[in-house]
Amino acid sequence: MIITFEEEAKILKLKWSPNTHMMNDQDFKDALVVFAGFVEPYGANGLLVDVQEFQFMKAMEPELTAWRIKNISTRYNKAGVKKFAFVHGEGFSGVDSDGEKFEGEEFSTNHLGAEEIAREWLSRV
Repeated sequence: MIITFEEEAKILKLKWSPNTHMMNDQDFKDALVVFAGFVEPYGANGLLVDVQEFQFMKAMEPELTAWRIKNISTRYNKAGVKKFAFVHGEGFSGVDSDGEKFEGEEFSTNHLGAEEIAREWLSRV
């Protein structure tokens, strides 16, 4: 994964690599802990996660989802994150929305097809 911070926009970006197909549950958890560790000191308002090459299919299983909400989303909440955008790439047929808030999360999450669209959505804080 590659993590970058755009200070002017207050966006922290994570770009997953195709090597994620080799991950196990602990690798995934460790990566999220690293990313959350950048959110707090940088004061990011928006998180942009590029999942176009993401291959770890277990990421959304109930056990990992519960772990993520308890151990990662709480850190995002505490850091003051307002919006979280997933970029899926061309051909993604997402619904145009303002995002939604999930249980345990104080920020809105949206799934979008292009990074430009995600950046525009994140900028409307």
